[in-house]
Amino acid sequence: MKVIFLQDVKNVGRKGDIKEVSDGYAKNFLIAKRFARPATAQSVTESKQKEASLEKEAVDFNRKMENLIASGSIDFKLKTGKKGEVYSSVGREDIENALKARGFPGVEVRLTKPIRELGENQVEVSIGRGITKKITVSVKSE
Repeated sequence: MKVIFLQDVKNVGRKGDIKEVSDGYAKNFLIAKRFARPATAQSVTESKQKEASLEKEAVDFNRKMENLIASGSIDFKLKTGKKGEVYSSVGREDIENALKARGFPGVEVRLTKPIRELGENQVEVSIGRGITKKITVSVKSE
């Protein structure tokens, strides 16, 4: 049975893929758990249209990110002590909000721990589907 994947399924298929799988696996697992749907002529057409719009979105994201990278870094100011100790941090949500204000809604910032040091840091930003860019986040003293 041909199915269109609605989500990534490890070792089987990625979101948007159209694959042939066994009937039982499709009916009892993929469709039942809403990981996939049957691939009819109409659903294949819809899937291809959606894939084209996602591709256009990815191209727009890359173009806008390149403009952001060329314009410089995203700046944050933190309170520091007399000896240079930092009293707060810049977290994932802070960076996402700054990007949203610059016209990047729905991006995911991949940051393992909050930034607690002054200077420039490279941060990975993703819109999903394996599309990522690295931006510079600059942290300065108030």
